[in-house]
Amino acid sequence: MRFRLTLPQNEAFFQRYAGLVPTLSKLSYVAQVVSALTEAGILYALIRNAVADIAPPMLAGVVGIAGAQLATAFIEIGLRKFLPFAARQILNKRFAGLDLVMSIAIFAASLLLLTASGYLSFAGSKETVAAVVPPPKTEGTGAIDTTVNSHRESNLTSYRRDSAAIAGRYASQIAALEMAHKAATDANNTKLKGIESRERNTGQSFATQKATTKQTIADATAAHALKLAALTEAGAKEMAALQDEHSALNADLNRERSEWLAALKERNAQAEAKRQKQVSAWGGSVAWFTVLCLAVLLLAIALQEVHAHGSEIQEEALPTEYFFRQSPVAAFMAALSERFHAKIFALIKRIEDGTPEPPEPGKPPILYQYQQKAERREIGFTANRANQQPPPPTNAPNGSNALRYNASGYRVADCPQCGQTFEQRTTWQKYCCEACRIAYHAGQHAGQPFDPGKQRKGRKAKTGKQ
Repeated sequence: MRFRLTLPQNEAFFQRYAGLVPTLSKLSYVAQVVSALTEAGILYALIRNAVADIAPPMLAGVVGIAGAQLATAFIEIGLRKFLPFAARQILNKRFAGLDLVMSIAIFAASLLLLTASGYLSFAGSKETVAAVVPPPKTEGTGAIDTTVNSHRESNLTSYRRDSAAIAGRYASQIAALEMAHKAATDANNTKLKGIESRERNTGQSFATQKATTKQTIADATAAHALKLAALTEAGAKEMAALQDEHSALNADLNRERSEWLAALKERNAQAEAKRQKQVSAWGGSVAWFTVLCLAVLLLAIALQEVHAHGSEIQEEALPTEYFFRQSPVAAFMAALSERFHAKIFALIKRIEDGTPEPPEPGKPPILYQYQQKAERREIGFTANRANQQPPPPTNAPNGSNALRYNASGYRVADCPQCGQTFEQRTTWQKYCCEACRIAYHAGQHAGQPFDPGKQRKGRKAKTGKQ
């Protein structure tokens, strides 16, 4: 269907505002584009988040884009069509009869679409701005971790070096002490063995000297133990002091790391807060701008309709042939259905034409009724034929149209080809066999053989069927 506008009847009113109408049309389309962008932003976020739980990220993104486009097109195309009609209903005061029903429906659809567009545009402004504003420049913890690990490794190396030096120094002192103690013990043991040897050689007793020497050995052993304990204790204290120093360095390093991380987190939080402040400020501005665009859209459409109404310009519908026909899809499906039925019924007809005549019925059976005398009495019967008329006389003239029956009650006729009398199995059977039917057709058509397909085409041509 095509539409056209009639020429203005109020030429003066048309000329006064003719220059404003093109600008109003452009403004209305620009307003719809801005509104559509903000609507698409929030719709994409909603649809993608809803699908992300059950679909891969890439598929969720594709579904979000497609859904946002369809929903936005639904709203904006609906506004573009319903708002002009709403203005026309008011200007022409169409509030009676069936016009009232149409007016209510148009106003309801316009109000719903306007509400949806306004809410989505206002709510989607922040989403759109958030997608455009770049993310904040935040710092990572890599530099801090590298510095801390470097200091920790340096402290550990120093601790190992100092602990090894302490252990080596005390090990050498203990070794020297052990050597001095061994030398003194060996000397006293040698002296004791000399005293004991003299006792054996002289037979005298040197108990006092032996006791003195043994006491000397015991005192030297005790003194050695005290010195060894003192060295061990001193080494342990020095190692403990080194361990405490190493632990203190690690504690200071961990505290500094915590302070660095807290400062880093604070800087990142400030950067994110700054971005959120920008998004909030810009998003609010865009939100109110979309409301302004929606108001401009309403004003532009209303003024366009007022100009057309004041100029007495009418929109005329020019329906074409296709408006009153089925839709292309319905017509295509109907054509497929007809073609399918034509093929199926042609196949059924070929099967019917190729089906041979039913065989002749056999001789009816003989029933016997038994009496008390055990005698058998023959009772014959013929086939039960519904609405069968009594057999006419069998002396009807040959070839006449009168019905003839044989003695068994079957209808008989004469074959037009061979002249032989035969029993008719159907009321339309003309020939005694298939060979006679083909031969008769060939004789009537200059020897041309019988073709069932050609016969069907001729029958359709006579009846006028396609």
